[in-house]
Amino acid sequence: KKATDIRRYIECYLYMIEQSKDNICSMILMLTDIYSDNYKGLFKNKYSKPILYPQDGIYHPASEIIFTNQSDYLNFTKTKFDKYVGLILLRGSVISSDTIVIDSLIDGFESRGIGVIPAFSSSFDYRIAIEKYILFDDNIKVDALISLTGFPLVGGHVQSDIESS
Repeated sequence: KKATDIRRYIECYLYMIEQSKDNICSMILMLTDIYSDNYKGLFKNKYSKPILYPQDGIYHPASEIIFTNQSDYLNFTKTKFDKYVGLILLRGSVISSDTIVIDSLIDGFESRGIGVIPAFSSSFDYRIAIEKYILFDDNIKVDALISLTGFPLVGGHVQSDIESS
């Protein structure tokens, strides 16, 4: 019993750190299925194991996947723009589908003929997203970089590292 409870605790932890709607729903169904006297066994085949998402990547509202390289993303967008904007996003916003503002911003830029590379990383060092996804290709000139994180590029909300930025 204790080993099973420890395994469930770890699964719950994974559901919570990978906080998508599917993961939260599966976590609630799993806990109800296992620990509720009234509903025990009722939801056995209704939930899945935690879905693990990429730690960094490129998001686009018209895609069902998160891109893990710039070439696949640019092939997906199919349009070559003269100007590009890089967006720095919070990973949590992307995987939890809290993207209304992001989606509107991407649509606004693209409707005006400006390409968008909306990238995120899981750490508070957003240089990873910038270097790996936004400034990766010398053929793509990024004219502006906009951070939607509310944090400095390096250090997050606790410690800003201006020199490294």
